[in-house]
Order: sequence, then C-alpha cells, then structure tokens
Amino acid sequence: MARTRRKHNAPKGSTREKGDVLEKIIADMHDMPGLKVERNVFLPTIDKSGRTREIDVLITSEVAGFPVRIAIECKNEKESTGIAKIGEFVDKLNDIGLPVQLGIFVSTSRYESGAIERAKSVGIRTLLLQDTSKELPEAVKTAYQSKIYLQLTITNIQISNDIPGPAGAGEMLFFRDESGKVSGSVADLVWKEWISGKLSSQIGNDEVSLSLPSDWRQIVNGKIAKVSGLQVSYQVAGYAISFPGTVSQYNLVNAADSNIEKSQTVARFTPPSGKYPTFHFASEEELASFKKEIKGIGVIIGRFRLPRIVWYSTYWPPSKKAIQKLNEKLFDSLRKGEEFDLSKISLIEIEGDDLSAIWEPIIEDHPMLSKKSS
Repeated sequence: MARTRRKHNAPKGSTREKGDVLEKIIADMHDMPGLKVERNVFLPTIDKSGRTREIDVLITSEVAGFPVRIAIECKNEKESTGIAKIGEFVDKLNDIGLPVQLGIFVSTSRYESGAIERAKSVGIRTLLLQDTSKELPEAVKTAYQSKIYLQLTITNIQISNDIPGPAGAGEMLFFRDESGKVSGSVADLVWKEWISGKLSSQIGNDEVSLSLPSDWRQIVNGKIAKVSGLQVSYQVAGYAISFPGTVSQYNLVNAADSNIEKSQTVARFTPPSGKYPTFHFASEEELASFKKEIKGIGVIIGRFRLPRIVWYSTYWPPSKKAIQKLNEKLFDSLRKGEEFDLSKISLIEIEGDDLSAIWEPIIEDHPMLSKKSS
C-alpha cells in the first residue's frame, strides 16, 4: 500500500526546498490526461519487512488493463551526478520490485560519463532539466493574467400602455400582483435576462424588448394598464483586472544524446494586495486594443457577467446597505425641503468605488428572491 509524504514547507534555501521545486516542475511537465502523477510516494519493499522507499514523482498509466508505474528520481544539487547516485536509484527500484527500465533520473547538474553509462546498461533514462528563462526574448519575460468582468447598465426604459396622461416613475417602472403587492420592476426583468445569459455579452450598446409575466400588473392613476410595449436600452461595459507575472521556460534534455524531450513555459502570477487595479472598456474595440498593448504573454482567463446590473445609483437588485444609504438620502432631502431626484445621485455615493460591492447579498425581502425560493 502506497502513502504520500505530508506536505510541510521546507526551510528556505534548504536541500529539501530545492528538491521540492524540481519535483513540482517535473510533475507538472508530465501531467496530462490518462496519467496519474503523484509526488513523494512511499512504496513498500518486496521483502515484506514493513520498510518503504520514497519515489519523488510516480506516474501511473494503464496499458491493456494493467497499471504501469514509472518512477522518477529528482536531484537538484550543484554537484554533478556520479555512478553512486545511479546505483542508489537502482537499489531503490529493486527494493520495491519496479523494473529498472521504468526508472528515470532527472538532475539539474551535469552527469559524469560513468553515470550515464551505468544508467544505460540497466535501461534507466538520464535527463537534464535546463532553466532557459534567461534565453527568452525580453518581450516574453513578463506576463499578465486578466479576468474580464462584464457590467450591464440600464440607460433608457420605454413603456407603452393604454392610459393617457402623466404617471409617476413608481407607477411606470414597478408592477403589482392581484393583491396590490409589488411583484417586481423593469430592472428585475432585465437582471433576470442578464444572469440567465439571454442578453448579449458583447461590450457596447444594445436594446431588448421584454414581456411582462402574466401575473404582473401596471397600475396607473388607480387603473390597471394594458402594456403594449416594453423596450429597454442598455450598455455593457468591460472591466479587466490584471495580475502581473513572470515567465519561466524549462527543457528536459536527454543526457546521453542532448536531444530535447520535453519543453514547458510557465507563467506565475501574484495578485496585488489591497484593491486590484482595473481597466474600463466601453467597446469591443477598446478591449482588443488593450490585449494588443500587453507586453509579454497575455492570458485572458475568461469573460464573466457580474451578478447584478446598474440601475440609476445602485447595483440591482439592491443590497441592504444600498437601501439604507438611499433612505438616508431621501430623509435628508425631506429635511431640507428639497425634491428627491434619484437621477442626481451617483453610483459611487451609494455603492462606493470598489467593484467588490456588486457581490453584496441582495436585500432579503426583495420580491424576486421570494419568487425564486417559492
């Protein structure tokens, strides 16, 4: 029965830390579909004494229904690899009953000629891992990983009905059920279409015609209105959050003939602390220009719809915090004897300047949530 070593951070600069780095690189280079790649696996010896031997990287595949194991020994040392190291690896493979022909020895330092001959005589492959990062062109020594977030903002709403005369914004934009209780708003309909993926995610301006749910009623001047049209214009903006990174390139070279057997380029990213820098795009053309301007390797890991939309000065459906701030603005206007004009309140005043506010929980008694849970 095999077991693996429990992972603990090795002391910085220690031999074990250097070995762990090499083992991870080798494991990553061999990680592919159909293969099981494990690190620091302890296999029992065939003498049934209870002893175990550690395999740095163990690759398991299946051939004709039978498991085939390949053991990789990793050495990240300054000294060259001599015959003794090869002999120790041969003894280890014999101890666990693994054919030596299924053994691979990987070193970051050169092999002595006798070591290569010793390995060839028993069928062990000797490989050199070369870090060729310094040989990369300056243009690809850096990398940027970007996530594109898409934000929908309602820019205009047009509702046609059969009742003439002026109507308040509340009467036009909010709808009620048979008992007179608010069922939802135009913004709720747009939000539902957005999160379900029915609205276009292309950055730019667009519009959509919506239909009211059968149990929603528009009440205007005390009368039930017959809605004949509901048109919404909206804008989709893009926000890129980018993390800088560094690029490393590795080659696995056959020590016997100097042929490159595997190559791997790795980009490592470190998210900055605090608020993440964002880039705003109003069109697909602006996003395309952003991608072209990236120096080095640019990795776009996806386009994600933000979970709520923008309507007036709030992320909709609103959070409890946003409702509290709107109420404060309303009471302040009443206290001063001023007209409360929602269109004059900015999004930043209510939601702040941190995009993370869009993930705030929706207020619990919002009608769309109660419909979803019922």
